[in-house]
Amino acid sequence: IQCSLKDATLAEYRDDIADHYVALSYVWGDANDKRCIMVDGKRLDITASLDSALRHIRDARRVLHVWADGVCINQNDVVDRNRQVRLMGEIYSSAEHTIIFLGVSSPQCEFALKRIKALLSKSQMKSTNDPTTGKYIESIIEDNILAHAWFTRVWIFQELLLSKDPWLQCGVTRIRWEFFCNYVLCSASSLWKPESRIVLENMNQSRINLKMSLETGVDNSDEASNAIPDTTLFTYMSIRRGYGLSDPRDMVYAHVGLTPIKTRHTISIDYDKTVAQTYEDIALFCMEAIGVLPMLLFVEKVQPEQRRRSLPSWVPDW
Repeated sequence: IQCSLKDATLAEYRDDIADHYVALSYVWGDANDKRCIMVDGKRLDITASLDSALRHIRDARRVLHVWADGVCINQNDVVDRNRQVRLMGEIYSSAEHTIIFLGVSSPQCEFALKRIKALLSKSQMKSTNDPTTGKYIESIIEDNILAHAWFTRVWIFQELLLSKDPWLQCGVTRIRWEFFCNYVLCSASSLWKPESRIVLENMNQSRINLKMSLETGVDNSDEASNAIPDTTLFTYMSIRRGYGLSDPRDMVYAHVGLTPIKTRHTISIDYDKTVAQTYEDIALFCMEAIGVLPMLLFVEKVQPEQRRRSLPSWVPDW
């Protein structure tokens, strides 16, 4: 893989009617499983999963502008990570498209996605299950797509919710998120596992709710709204508690971009802080929003022997 880095501001892309970029959402996988790419003629080690994603989304006909955290953020520089993570929400909301890469595909998976695309044209978005698809396609979706680790990783939640036009991609075959959810959530098949369906429903409904709130044009800078404690962060962390991540601090930082402006300005993203310091700060913040007693009750959701020993007894272990 050969590519080059382009320095730009988000404003440049938001204000340009022709030039745009694609944001990539993927699972890092084994951080020790590395591949080498060339960036402006210099070697850069990236995860095998990112290497696979870049190979499958590239287009032989044209240059593609892509934002991928494994290349565009200096993972070894805490200052750069702090700065870029603060922008993550804007990065995904400013991207023209987001590709959710689920890894290499199989003939069965490609067949299923292509079949769904054929069934759910724009004029049929409200249609329910088509009996001609059969249980075969639904079993493929359950075993090859919904079972993928992407659906239970922490960072992808913000990436999905803030994206203008997300697409699911397996191998080189992709389908709009909206089409995929309409097919799965409108199907009453007994093959869907309750846990995977609940995860998909929560993700899709959260995306719909956020989109509706943004369309109402609520001004978060309004004095009256600022006087009301913000429970958004606590709500999202509660829904996604225990999901997959590499850095425990990201249970907080990965959801900050979904909160109102005041909250984003209040909570500092700082990877120099320890996990204990990060969780203690967020516990104090959430206590102001939901109260002391509910927060203390939330502590008990993790068994004492499973808690991090560095945490104060009144701080939840997320």
